[in-house]
Amino acid sequence: MDEKEIQQAIVEKLYRLKYIGGRHTELANVRKGMKGVSDKEIEHAMKYLVNQGIIQIAIKTKEPHASINPRKMKEVHRILGE
Repeated sequence: MDEKEIQQAIVEKLYRLKYIGGRHTELANVRKGMKGVSDKEIEHAMKYLVNQGIIQIAIKTKEPHASINPRKMKEVHRILGE
């Protein structure tokens, strides 16, 4: 998988499971199900999405949690190809 496909897979997973805004999940759960992709590649893709403001990170229960920024839904739909 290249970086764009990894980013799309991350956004698609969060969108499909409706982790938008106040609903979030641990970063470990985002990594699950991505076979053949190293943690370093996933971390790099997540960092890019956070820097673009598409994904927001919150520290809950001493673990980082991720959710889609609801103000960036246009970009999310662009990434998902809708």
